[in-house]
Amino acid sequence: MFPPSLWWHVASRVVDEAVAAAKTDQLHAGEAGVMFVGFCRDITVTVGMLRQMYGVGYDGVSKTDRLLDFSTPLSSAIYFVPSIDALLAVGISPADPG
Repeated sequence: MFPPSLWWHVASRVVDEAVAAAKTDQLHAGEAGVMFVGFCRDITVTVGMLRQMYGVGYDGVSKTDRLLDFSTPLSSAIYFVPSIDALLAVGISPADPG
């Protein structure tokens, strides 16, 4: 059998190679980021949360979310998903009623 010191060297080398490979992949990964997702019935809820995040909240508190200390917002989007009742009210029928 090999002495334990040789096992450690082999084990640590495998880990070091895995870490090096991960760092190399990370360097070529391009931009990565954080996505804020909010679901609500009324858009003012999401807008209020974003205002608080940027320090312009309705309560007058001017501190920003700590997330902004570590990331830079690049884009945003808001999506609207109507209810089935709203679609039916304007004559749009869902493709799969089940």
